[in-house]
Amino acid sequence: MLKILIIGDEDLSLPFRATGCEARYVENSREGRKVLLDSTNGEYGIIFIAESIAVECMDIISKITESKPLPIITILPDVLKEEKAAAEERIREIVKRAMGIELPE
Repeated sequence: MLKILIIGDEDLSLPFRATGCEARYVENSREGRKVLLDSTNGEYGIIFIAESIAVECMDIISKITESKPLPIITILPDVLKEEKAAAEERIREIVKRAMGIELPE
């Protein structure tokens, strides 16, 4: 059975632990990259990653998404932080690839 993993700061990770999901608390994007790379071994079906961590991991996320069907990687907005819109940019990229058009900003 595939598991669900959450990668993010303590504010994002803590509530998910109560649901039975595995949550990995990371302090920065460097730690997030390592956890993400270590988590693509087939154990997880879905990985949720905080947007502030995902911003620095987009190369890894794209590579994983393009090369295999699982894990599904979803970017979650941070609870308190305002970061670059990595989730929005990722959706634009997927739509552009799938439909051949760019979404207006």
